[in-house]
Amino acid sequence: MAKALYRKYRPKRFSDVIGQDAICAALKNQVSSGKVSHAYMLTGIRGTGKTTLAKILSKAVNCPNQKDGEPCCECDVCKGIDTGAILDVTEIDAASNNSVDDIRQLKEESSFAPAVCRYRIYIIDEVHMLTPNAWAALLKIIEEPPAHIMFILATTDIQKVPATILSRCQRFDLHRISAGDIQGYIKGVAERENIEITDGAAARLSRMADGAMRDALSLLDTCASTGAAIDEDLVIRLTGTIDRSYLFRMADYIIESDLSGLTELLSDLYKGSMEPVRLCNELMKHYRNLLVAGLGCSDVLTEYSDEERAELTEHAKKYSRRSIFRVMDLLKELSTALQTSTDKRLTCEIMLMSLANSFAAQDEPVREERRSFENLKPVIGAKEPKAQGSQEKSEERRQIQPQPEINTQEAQKTNRITPVDGWHKVIASIDDGLLGGFLADTSAYLDEKRLLISGNDMFFSFMREHPEANTKLKECISKVLGIQRPIGPYRETDAAVRAAAAEKRLLEEETEKRIDDLIKTAEENGVEVIVK
Repeated sequence: MAKALYRKYRPKRFSDVIGQDAICAALKNQVSSGKVSHAYMLTGIRGTGKTTLAKILSKAVNCPNQKDGEPCCECDVCKGIDTGAILDVTEIDAASNNSVDDIRQLKEESSFAPAVCRYRIYIIDEVHMLTPNAWAALLKIIEEPPAHIMFILATTDIQKVPATILSRCQRFDLHRISAGDIQGYIKGVAERENIEITDGAAARLSRMADGAMRDALSLLDTCASTGAAIDEDLVIRLTGTIDRSYLFRMADYIIESDLSGLTELLSDLYKGSMEPVRLCNELMKHYRNLLVAGLGCSDVLTEYSDEERAELTEHAKKYSRRSIFRVMDLLKELSTALQTSTDKRLTCEIMLMSLANSFAAQDEPVREERRSFENLKPVIGAKEPKAQGSQEKSEERRQIQPQPEINTQEAQKTNRITPVDGWHKVIASIDDGLLGGFLADTSAYLDEKRLLISGNDMFFSFMREHPEANTKLKECISKVLGIQRPIGPYRETDAAVRAAAAEKRLLEEETEKRIDDLIKTAEENGVEVIVK
């Protein structure tokens, strides 16, 4: 039976490990200095080297010929650990051996001194699968271990590991391996295996691996099984993927309201075995990447090549942030609807075409320019319709003296709604890309008690659902403007009603004052005034 590539090319020394240089350097230094810990915790996504590093560390601390922290890989100890022949190094799968009885058996075995090696080592993979009772039993061993015992725990879900265990381990977080490192390693393996592969195919495999070297080698193994030269077309056919350019075309069809083009593209994707759920996820990721590129942060898109990042940045210029958030909001609704839909294809097509059609009726341009803060003023001066059927006496009083003119500034003062100077500085100080995107086209006003922010319903919903964003915004306002007030929504319709009420109140006060002055003057001149 042929050996799988990911097993055949599993690193045997720290220097062979790809993409985890800092962790390897730390472990090598501990081994060479003799200051190793009794317990280690390795965490990270699948295929990044957790078990591999555990075995290398096991060899390094037990190898009689280790040099500069590296095992020799030639002695009987190193070879025995690689093949599993030495029982002093035990690998346990916690997914299937997670009971308290399994840990009790481990505790009993740990009391015996190692037969061949310097340390008896237990490598517990997927340790987060242990039961609560098993955790309690393991804690006692890790807390007071014999001098010859070492634990190396590995997990893909560090959140499920109790804090009492974490506090007794040296923790190392393995990060995703970059697409460039994976691509280079794939080409090296292909060269040693006499596999012909193009740069484009290697790049596509590295992106599909999503930071996991084992996934990349498994995909290479699958493609190499055909015996033909590996190019992008072969990778697409065997792995069921589609060229990522369809995402750019679909985004254009949506923003341009091209329903016919969108329908044809959806039909082609369906024929190519693209599932609606996967399509929704891919679109959400694509729009997120467009938003990141539009913010000038394309460097964080490490899964893309330089050419692809440049294409994303150029494509992002076609869309406003509001348009992107609008699409992402509907895609979230689509993702929820697909979970319960009996006809996922129909649901997906209807919602995407509905979204595209909504842009046709949109009165804003595709590329929005940021509105000037100076042009955003509260609506002051809206007048309330005059009531019909007023009493005759009231009409006579209004005819005694002409109606006073309303001072708009005085009404604004009475209403106490004033624009906030320097709001653009607050927006510029926001280091959260999502919150900054929501605030891009907003303005702020002060009333008697609160700081009011204009915006759409999506923004108000976001602020309600994310209290941490509310706190961060208050801190920025306090730091930049020195204002410490509760935050509330500003709606122009509400402001107009309040302004109209303020004008009416001011008018009534002025009229009453003038009537009182007129009556006082008449009485001083000996004229009898009868008020009914």
